[in-house]
Formats: sequence, C-alpha cells, structure tokens
Amino acid sequence: FKNYLKILKDASIKALEIGRALTEIKLDADAVMILHKKNVPPTDDNPKYLVENINSKILAIWNGENFVDEISNFSKQIGLVLERTNFYAEGGGQIADTGFIKCEGMDFFVDDVQSFGTYVLHIGRLANGIVKLNMDVELIVDNTRRKPIMSNHTSTHMVNYALRKVLGDHCDQKGSEVDNTKFRFDFSHHKALSEAELKAVDSIVTEIICLLYTSDAADDLL
Repeated sequence: FKNYLKILKDASIKALEIGRALTEIKLDADAVMILHKKNVPPTDDNPKYLVENINSKILAIWNGENFVDEISNFSKQIGLVLERTNFYAEGGGQIADTGFIKCEGMDFFVDDVQSFGTYVLHIGRLANGIVKLNMDVELIVDNTRRKPIMSNHTSTHMVNYALRKVLGDHCDQKGSEVDNTKFRFDFSHHKALSEAELKAVDSIVTEIICLLYTSDAADDLL
C-alpha cells in the first residue's frame, strides 16, 4: 500500500504544478436520472463487509458535469460508479473509506465515497494511466485506516449501552461522529453526568471491551 501512497503523492504534486484546485463533486438528481435512463444497475455494496480486495467493473465516469467514456486528467477530481464495491460510503456520522481502484496501467486514488440514491460514487483522482468505461478493476480499501474507524464505531454502541444502563432508557442517542482518530457521541439527558455516573459508564464499557477479547458473547450484547 505504501507504493500506492507514493503514487498519490506524485499525482498530487502534478496537480499543484498545473495549479488547478480539486473540487468536491456530487451526483445531483439529474445525474442520477441519467444513470437510470442508461439502465445502470444499483451499486452492490454488500462486499463492504469484507476485508479482502474485490474485482469490479466501472459502469459510469462522472467529471462533475457530464458522464464520459474516459478520463486521463490527473488534476481534476472525478467520480466512478462501479458494479460492486467493498468501500464504505459516508453515512450515519461515519466517514468514508479511502483506498485505490486499479488495473494494469491505471491507478485511481479514492479519497471519499458518497451514496446518491442507489448508487455509490467513488470520488478521487487519477494517479496513473487512463480510466475508461467498462474497465475491469481491483478495489483496494485502506484497511489500516478502516480498522480504527470500525473500533470507534463499535465504541459508540458500547457507550450507548452503558449510558442507558446507568441513566435509564430515556437516554437516547442524538447523533455521532466517527473517524479513524476519535468518535463523538451525542445523547439526551436532563443534566450533566456526575463523577459517579461517569465512572459507572466507564466501568461498563471497559467490561464490554474485556468481553470482546475473551468471548464471542459480546456479539449478543452489542
């Protein structure tokens, strides 16, 4: 994966030399409608629960304004719709996966993944070669980055469980933010937690973590 990070760094340098800003792109309602009219099937994202690389096919290439058959521009951010994906799209307060889409002679760095209707858009930039419609590709998720995201996501469930045990069932989750370095958990309660309540929550979460390392029973608890 370090080799791909070097490719990304080189591609970023090229973009800076050209002096063109990379802008976030999205699929608007009209773009989604075009995909439907082209009979592009919904993205199968079931493989996102897998940890291994998978193979897929590029079904659409979005340059931010139009669908095109190929792109060789290293400086412009583009989006790819694939037949199937093992990338997590951003959602529920959790950030998206990053990684690579590649085949012989082509490397595409994925720095964001978003869902639009039934389609998953892999947003990023070309690091090497030419990306073409109907190209067979390999999808490589950065699992080193994903693992702490998964741990932090699990932590929100543990905190939610512990809070409800300590404060009562009226304590409801109001939101969360999960990334690879931290998580934030928002909840409703009529006052700030006391030191004793904080210690009780911490104790329950610690107990669950111990169960995760010693027994499969934690799956039933969460």
